[in-house]
Amino acid sequence: MIKEQIGSCTLYHADCLEILDTLGKVDNVITDPPYGMSYVSARRKHKYDPIENDNNADIAKEVIDWAVKNANYAVYAFGRWENIIEYPVPKSVITWIKNNWGSGDLLHSHARQTEMIFFYPCQRHEWGGAKTDRYNLRR
Repeated sequence: MIKEQIGSCTLYHADCLEILDTLGKVDNVITDPPYGMSYVSARRKHKYDPIENDNNADIAKEVIDWAVKNANYAVYAFGRWENIIEYPVPKSVITWIKNNWGSGDLLHSHARQTEMIFFYPCQRHEWGGAKTDRYNLRR
């Protein structure tokens, strides 16, 4: 595990399943877990190894469930549109429109130019500033 301090933030480069239970409460979680789609690159000149633990979405669900229970403010989990039925139900979904896209499955699907980011507000989350004032949402 590599632990790096960036200002007041701590970045961990590790297998999350090995360190989650050691973290305790955190402010926010941004995670890009395996999507559960058994992805294998078929188009690149350099073939990459399959993504570890990408054969089902159970790990993603486990990480998101942990994060929602242990984050103070918010959880952002990357996924694909298919994951919306496998992930815990998000409060909203952000669509990241990419500058490039894949070629689809080459037989049946259109190329994707977007990626989904599932948003889960946590216990202390609130919108501040002008947005809160404009919609009179102060608590």
